[in-house]
Amino acid sequence: MMRRASTLVSAAPRRALEAPLLAPRRWSQALCPLSTTARDFSSSSPSSSSASSSRTVRGISSGAVTTEARSDATSHAPRALSVPAKPSVHDPPKIMRPGDHVDIGTVIRNWWTFPVVGFNSILEMAVHKFEVLQPEETTVGSVVVPNSIFGLPIRKDIIYKVYWWHRRKLAGYCDTMQLYKWEWPGRNKKHRTQKKSGKGRMGRRKAPGRFDGVHSHALRPRDWGKTKMNKRVVWNAVKYMLSVKFAQNSIK
Repeated sequence: MMRRASTLVSAAPRRALEAPLLAPRRWSQALCPLSTTARDFSSSSPSSSSASSSRTVRGISSGAVTTEARSDATSHAPRALSVPAKPSVHDPPKIMRPGDHVDIGTVIRNWWTFPVVGFNSILEMAVHKFEVLQPEETTVGSVVVPNSIFGLPIRKDIIYKVYWWHRRKLAGYCDTMQLYKWEWPGRNKKHRTQKKSGKGRMGRRKAPGRFDGVHSHALRPRDWGKTKMNKRVVWNAVKYMLSVKFAQNSIK
């Protein structure tokens, strides 16, 4: 074992001088291609420690090997990435205008609690004048709007509920009266024989789709607007929609 270790130690500097431009196979070899191997084997054989250390120093002292090892270590070294800080509740005040938003990934992951404009933001909206001859001179200034109306999280679940509640209120009362197939007058006997008639098979004469007045899913008189909704929920949905319009730069 000691003879084998000394043989490997003596062969390591020779291989490095013969082929100094070979790329290392491992990350540890890129950092220290020869000294690590020599140190490992020299520690296992104390009798040949002085000879192996001197040979290792002579092998590494060549400029080609040292330069190649340094260049490989520099080229393979990982670079530090500059990651921007994620928005949080403790952010300092910052002026946000319509269309501005913070990190959209954070907003998507925490859509029910995180506002699009972030926390502690100062919302500023431009003031326009109407009925002017020069359209490029419509802006006269700006005004600060409250965050409790234009800077809330986008609660799409509440907006969905209030939207369909409003649609049902617009539908109102439906007085359409249709009949099911079992309510249509007439008998339920098989209309004609299964065979020898030259026509298609037909059983129930009052089957849905054969007459206009028969339906499988009939409409009945119904008050679509009887669904109740808390007024506070409705007003909160209006605020959420205004917050969405502010983030989309749709308020003109």
